[in-house]
Amino acid sequence: MHTPNPKAWIKTATRIVNHAGRRAFAPNELHKLLGTQNDRFLRPALTISFEAFLEILISSGQISHVDVEPTSTSSGYRIFPRYVWKDATGIDIALSLRKNSYLSHGTAARLHKLTNYKPNHIYVNKEQSPKARQESSLTQEAIDRAFKNAPRTTQYVYKHKDDSFILVNGKHSGNYEVYETSLAGHTIKLTGLDRTLVDIAVRPVYAGGHQEVLCAFRKARTKLSIPKIAAILKKLDHLYPYHQALGFYLEKTGIAAAELDVFKEMGLRFDFYLGNRMQSPKYHSGWKVFYPSGLR
Repeated sequence: MHTPNPKAWIKTATRIVNHAGRRAFAPNELHKLLGTQNDRFLRPALTISFEAFLEILISSGQISHVDVEPTSTSSGYRIFPRYVWKDATGIDIALSLRKNSYLSHGTAARLHKLTNYKPNHIYVNKEQSPKARQESSLTQEAIDRAFKNAPRTTQYVYKHKDDSFILVNGKHSGNYEVYETSLAGHTIKLTGLDRTLVDIAVRPVYAGGHQEVLCAFRKARTKLSIPKIAAILKKLDHLYPYHQALGFYLEKTGIAAAELDVFKEMGLRFDFYLGNRMQSPKYHSGWKVFYPSGLR
């Protein structure tokens, strides 16, 4: 018969969590991780209820329970209860909120060292299910109308301590150009550098605005791949001609015009906009793009 040994259980539970590469769990995930282990040190713990075992972990300071709540009390969105290991970061908690999600936009740009924009704003993308693209005849009038309005932004915004978690519902891409990596010993998923550049050009509001986006392109100049950016844009298959915005940003970084022919070959049929609701914008005739007058 085993003699109860809470210190051994805590040590083993820590090892199991370390092996999982995560630091924040939904209640059922933590139960599955620790409550069904066959480890010989955990078997005695499981002679008591899992809840009692959890209390041992909590009282030892190894883990804590938090409720991640929506920022708007009138939104009606659910609260996310989470068990958080003692060295968990805001990024760990953010990635635990929805399965198969990944860091994107401003957060991915910061992790790629392209921007310092609001480190406590954590952007997490959970892709939509596949949808058949509705064929539509894009017109200049439709583009003008869309970009005169405020940009569409997610309402799924949550907060824990000083961190804000912005949950984005991106287009389905099969997690194209999304990679696993290690951050402080924890496993995370995020968009690759080139995918990040495309995403922030499409949604500058999720990266601090146009100036931050341009600075990110400049910092990425020696690392980015123009063929890869073009392939990503084709894969994402946006309705609007974002290739014109990408060509504009890339040219602004000092890349030679001849290297950007792949984007011009996608067509310059329409006047386009770098973003929504720009006041007194300037016009770049080469890319047929309106851009903020203060962009430098």
